[in-house]
Amino acid sequence: MTEDVAAFQRCIGVLAGFDMFDVASQTLADGGILGKKIEPVEEDGQSEPTVFAEKINKLLTEDKVSAVFGGWTSASRKAMLPVVEGAKGLLFYPVQYEGLEASKNIYYTGATTNQQIIPAMDFLESKGVKTLFLAGSDYVFPRTANKIIKQYAKELGIEIVGEEYVPLDSDDWTWGHLHRLDLHDPTLGESGIGPVEWLVNRDGWEVDGGSSAVDAAAWDAADGYDVVSAPSMRMVVSLADWDDSRWINLTGVSGHPFDDHYTDQTDLYVRGETLPWAFTSDAVERAGDDVLTLEPTPADG
Repeated sequence: MTEDVAAFQRCIGVLAGFDMFDVASQTLADGGILGKKIEPVEEDGQSEPTVFAEKINKLLTEDKVSAVFGGWTSASRKAMLPVVEGAKGLLFYPVQYEGLEASKNIYYTGATTNQQIIPAMDFLESKGVKTLFLAGSDYVFPRTANKIIKQYAKELGIEIVGEEYVPLDSDDWTWGHLHRLDLHDPTLGESGIGPVEWLVNRDGWEVDGGSSAVDAAAWDAADGYDVVSAPSMRMVVSLADWDDSRWINLTGVSGHPFDDHYTDQTDLYVRGETLPWAFTSDAVERAGDDVLTLEPTPADG
């Protein structure tokens, strides 16, 4: 006798690494299951919940498979649930999920929130974390999980400082949306005097990078995603031609808030661009826009 089972997966991407055909081949080599041979049938859900629903209906009603393995998001599982229940089929859902759902026709193999998120929250609280920003894709798992996180965070005394979701089909979200660079004067910029802080501080650049990246714009998860440290200058030096060197400053070359050069290099810095680094006297003179001449006061003046 032969039993058909369905491997239901995304055929490209990181989740395609689970190959039901390899599993079935190994099972056949080991003699099958209870003397029955296993014949796999594969379908591609294309990361679309509606396609998952259509494919599982085909597998259960036309291909007459005994069981279905797969579904990689809660959105796909939710779409398949009424179909598998209506067909009195059996779905093995192989990854973690948000809980708050039970069906006699689905075998939930992954961890739920009380097995993964709650212990993670306890760990963060033990490390002194006081604030969290919640971010996720805009579908059922992140939204449900974040509801649980917000409730448990209140019990732990952790403040939720923000919450944001990105559509699953979004291609314009960037790390810089959360990872921002604020340039504050360490003295007057932290004076507590609003007008003075407004005068000397500059905020709001969206930047790439992280503490473990070459673009070393570090952040501290305990405090959020804002940049807490970054290189004050980047430089590439050409030993073959000193005048061919490049550099960029984090801010500018002036410490005066109303000067054009106060933060005139920051936009370039954020975009990963550099400026020529003139080295020889001739190159410096050619590159100069203004000349500042310092003359000593006569001794008898």
